[in-house]
Amino acid sequence: MLSDYSGQAKYAEAADAELKFFLEHTASPETHLLPWGEHMFWNVMMDEPDPADGEHEFSRPWMLWERCFKVAPEASRRFAMGLWEHQIADHKTGGYDRHAPFAKHGPRSGMDFPRHGGFYIRTWAEAYAHTKDGVFLQAIDTLLMRFEKKRDPKTGLIEATTRNKNLLGQPLAGHRLRRRIAQSARPAGLASPRVCRREDEAFVSLRHDLKEKQGFVMAIDRETGQTERGLHAAVGRPLRGSTTLRPP
Repeated sequence: MLSDYSGQAKYAEAADAELKFFLEHTASPETHLLPWGEHMFWNVMMDEPDPADGEHEFSRPWMLWERCFKVAPEASRRFAMGLWEHQIADHKTGGYDRHAPFAKHGPRSGMDFPRHGGFYIRTWAEAYAHTKDGVFLQAIDTLLMRFEKKRDPKTGLIEATTRNKNLLGQPLAGHRLRRRIAQSARPAGLASPRVCRREDEAFVSLRHDLKEKQGFVMAIDRETGQTERGLHAAVGRPLRGSTTLRPP
């Protein structure tokens, strides 16, 4: 962005150098997972993961995969594969926990939030687009099938967590992420475009109250119909502490 504004390439070059270093030098040699998320980070003063035995978890969707595959293609591929091999506990059912050990193999099941599943699917979609490795299609299909089984027949929403089957919501991914899966990374004939449409239709059907600035409906109780809200919609307003949105 700074390079676009200033016309000076040094800012883009510095950003590429940071991405390349992070991908190639900070991942666990055992799992290839990265020290980021809500529970750990890369300590730039000590040049080591902190904590060294922390939990890997996505905090938000990573939007720079396309650039990452350009500056560090092999390291990006290794992370995507590590996400399948060391985050997903059951490769038949797709069971996982949003937390996984960073330093050694030890994936668990029981906390498979759809929100995090969307982050994984986005990663694998980009990995397949760049590598054409069928393992990433298997990973995508496994999670899509898992969450299709969790979809409520009345609302079309997916169970938010395995521990609260009455709470529906936490869509698999945002609209642009689903479009990336449907249009760019998936060969014709596979199920993801239909899944994307169902996700969009279910989300749009909810009673979002944007006029009063209460935000989008993020979850709904299956029995009571009560809703949980968040993510104010007005362009220019921050979303839960993230950077301010700008009009397209």
